[in-house]
Amino acid sequence: MKILDIEKYNIVISNYSSRISDQPAIFVADYASYNEGHICGAWFDLSDYSDKDEFMEKISEFFKELDQVAPLDSEYPREEMMFQDWQCIPDSLIGESHIDENFWAYQEFIDESDANKEMFEAFEQCFGINSYASIEDAIKDMQNRFYCYLDPSDHGSDNEKMGYYCAEQGLIDIPDHLSNYFDYESYGRDVMFDMSEHDGYVFTN
Repeated sequence: MKILDIEKYNIVISNYSSRISDQPAIFVADYASYNEGHICGAWFDLSDYSDKDEFMEKISEFFKELDQVAPLDSEYPREEMMFQDWQCIPDSLIGESHIDENFWAYQEFIDESDANKEMFEAFEQCFGINSYASIEDAIKDMQNRFYCYLDPSDHGSDNEKMGYYCAEQGLIDIPDHLSNYFDYESYGRDVMFDMSEHDGYVFTN
């Protein structure tokens, strides 16, 4: 790679670089530059793009501008993108040279609330999402299987907290005079036997 004009090169990099600390972003480079011994890329904030097609079009524009100010030694145009780093994107939706088109559906869902993001991450840890045909299917199944949230900061084991949760929800009938003697932990253990939990989020298996 030969930089023909360092000022223009820096302008191209600057024009395309966009990164917010808590937003999904990818450092986009290309394999050809890397194979010639150079790291030539920019951070792309995915919230700037409505879908994968728009994102890919912007990468293509970026590569064409780089070819003008810093052509490859091979003199071939840059074509094959290389994601050298990323943030705030589930690993199941991205790889070194691809991003799943379902990412934008995922982002729309978690943007609704922090709880959605936490729940989805917990669901992914419990079951994975690669077997689903789409993110929408994964989200629908997650919502169907969500049972309750057991606050990790509350005192007691998960089994004990589940026992108290069931009592509070009226799922078990405990006479008041026996409530102090009831084995909430054992009851909760039986309930949790067919459940999966991560970071307080409990799902049916």
